Amino acid sequence: MTRTVAVVLLFGTASLVGRADVADAAKKLDGTYAVVSAVVAGQPDAERFAKAELTFKGGAVTMSEKGRIIQESTIKVDPAKTPAWIDVADKRGGRSGDVRKGVYQTRTTPDGFELTLAVRLDDAKMKDRPKDFKGDEDTIVLKLIRKEAK
Repeated sequence: MTRTVAVVLLFGTASLVGRADVADAAKKLDGTYAVVSAVVAGQPDAERFAKAELTFKGGAVTMSEKGRIIQESTIKVDPAKTPAWIDVADKRGGRSGDVRKGVYQTRTTPDGFELTLAVRLDDAKMKDRPKDFKGDEDTIVLKLIRKEAK
């Protein structure tokens, strides 16, 4: 009986810690970002995103340009994976209803907090997750810098 209670407590506590880690990881992404570089379908394409901002807040991400919302999505992250996983579910704009699998990494640089995302583009490959941030014909890779609040 004592062993059973100990095992239940151990695994129950581990699952609570795991959920807290996921919530903390998603919260760590909160903020508004400028696009530093973009690779779309294997080709550099920063021009397309030059005026775009991505705002992460509470498990959602909004892409806007000059105050106009272009796309809204929800995100789910798994920071325990290497590289960390992100799933982006389009709500409005782009391909509403699709869930795109991706990976992400963060780091602090002299320019600020950097977030790099690699997310699938191609319908046939959307169930596969990118393994790196190089960018191929089926992936979009965005490097973002969080704008600091003034």
